[in-house]
Amino acid sequence: MATLRIVQSGANVDVSFVDDGLAPQKVTRPFSFSLSAQDAEDIRWYLEDYLVYPLEPAPKIAERIERRIREIGQDLFRQVLAGTDV
Repeated sequence: MATLRIVQSGANVDVSFVDDGLAPQKVTRPFSFSLSAQDAEDIRWYLEDYLVYPLEPAPKIAERIERRIREIGQDLFRQVLAGTDV
């Protein structure tokens, strides 16, 4: 079974990938991430309030937040995994 483990340790992130039959791969990279207060509130709204009240204009607001969540995910991927063998 393949296992990807990502652990933040201070200003670094330790990434390891283990798969049966393959040599384990490990990397430690500098890592810095924080959400702005607006991003945190938008994500909270999307996960909590939008589910309860998905009527106009909420879908348009949700589209904007979905785009932002995608951008945040891409940034996290770049910081943690991009350019590594993991």
